[in-house]
Amino acid sequence: MKHGPNWKGGRMIDKEGYILVYCPHHPNARTTGYILEHRLIMEQKLNQKIPGDKVVHHLDGNPKNNSCDNLELSTQEEHSRNHRLSLTGNAERKLIPEQVKSIRKKLCNGESLRSIAKQYNVSNPTIFRIKSGQTWSWLK
Repeated sequence: MKHGPNWKGGRMIDKEGYILVYCPHHPNARTTGYILEHRLIMEQKLNQKIPGDKVVHHLDGNPKNNSCDNLELSTQEEHSRNHRLSLTGNAERKLIPEQVKSIRKKLCNGESLRSIAKQYNVSNPTIFRIKSGQTWSWLK
């Protein structure tokens, strides 16, 4: 296939901000031949295709951050719940300073975002924002 002068190496960003990769032979490629990059990365991590009942979630909520440690496989129900909590902002208000300190200790000890989020009944992005200092940065 010959590419025109505007060819960018087979990567582009869709209107929602997700990175698409040109991969026309992939079984889940769109009719344009592109597939979501984060799905390809998760497939490589798992060394298998993503099951039909699973979605890939960006822990930090940034659709352009496709680093392996920012991606998580979840059910559609978990994914919707995570987005609902992070959009309303209610998850941050559920936590008290002592819990945030405990969360930070767990993070330092290598516990996963998902595990901690389940323990405190908050979304994964909530734990990520604590970890990255986007929220609760005033608490020492």
